[in-house]
Amino acid sequence: MDTISDLSAELGENRRNLIRLKRYFNQTIRVMEELDSLGDQMKTVPEHCDMQTAPWQNRSSYALPAIDSLSAPLGFLTGLLGVNIGGVPGIDQPATFAILPISMVFIAAVAVGLLRWKRRL
Repeated sequence: MDTISDLSAELGENRRNLIRLKRYFNQTIRVMEELDSLGDQMKTVPEHCDMQTAPWQNRSSYALPAIDSLSAPLGFLTGLLGVNIGGVPGIDQPATFAILPISMVFIAAVAVGLLRWKRRL
C-alpha cells in the first residue's frame, strides 16, 4: 500500500507540475505575442518620423536653391566690378554708383518675382 500511496502522491505532484508548466507556457505565449505586437508598432515609428520631417525637408530643399538663385546674379555683377583689369567700369561718370545698387535691387526683385511665380505653378 505504501507504494500505491507513494505513486499516487508522485502522480499528484506531477499533475501540479504539469499545471504549472501549462500556466508558464501560456504566460510565455502571451509575452511573445505582446513582443510581436510591439515589434510591429516599432516598425511604424520610422515611417511616422519620415512623415513628420517631410514638410521641413521640402521647405529646405526649396529654400536653398531659392537663396542661390538670388545671390548668384548679384555675385556675378559684383564680381565683374571687382576684376579691375582695366579699372572699375564707369568710374568717370557720377551716376555709376547710383546705377549699380538700383540694378542690383532690380535683379533681386526679378529673381524674387520669378521664384514666387514658379512656386504657384
